[in-house]
Amino acid sequence: MKLTHLFRFVIILVFLELCSCTFIFNDKSNFTLFKEPVIKNFDGIPLKTNGIYISEDGGGALFLYQNGQVKLLKPFFSQARKGIWLDPLDVLKGINLYWNFNTKEFWGSFIINDNEIIFQNFNENNILKERYLFEQRGRILNDSTIVIFSDYVYNTGDSLLNTECLLKFYPTSIKPDSTNIWFVNKKWYRKNLHESRK
Repeated sequence: MKLTHLFRFVIILVFLELCSCTFIFNDKSNFTLFKEPVIKNFDGIPLKTNGIYISEDGGGALFLYQNGQVKLLKPFFSQARKGIWLDPLDVLKGINLYWNFNTKEFWGSFIINDNEIIFQNFNENNILKERYLFEQRGRILNDSTIVIFSDYVYNTGDSLLNTECLLKFYPTSIKPDSTNIWFVNKKWYRKNLHESRK
């Protein structure tokens, strides 16, 4: 009898803990960029998409696709990691060996508006397969350079960036398959996908 009460008590505690957290398995409500055109208002030279953008310290790396998809290979844009410097060319050499290179995770969409680029991407965050939604904002300096100035987590309200992060373009023919994305065939995505992204 006492064991049953204890079990109920534990279940109630776990339930209350989950309710107190922002517990969203896939934060689709804030994932909105795919509904808009890839380029809203931009007169400059388009960003290069035949390669990868890598941060100066090698902690951040992403692929852009002409249809507005973005794949994060390395999601650490904070320059607080400067002491753990990695040559971007070393990242380039073993690009397809990274654990998340061929996964359906770490994908999202981007939009270009004037000289600003906005990324929204998911991260498979925990053992419950809860995906957190991240949004990074950056300035486009030229067709091969982006400066990330904001990195926000919708699920927690945290801002992860303490300073700006410079990403430079490196050409490579090795890129993840942009059809291998967990949400790409979901009804809610296909139904609202902007024509410029098809």
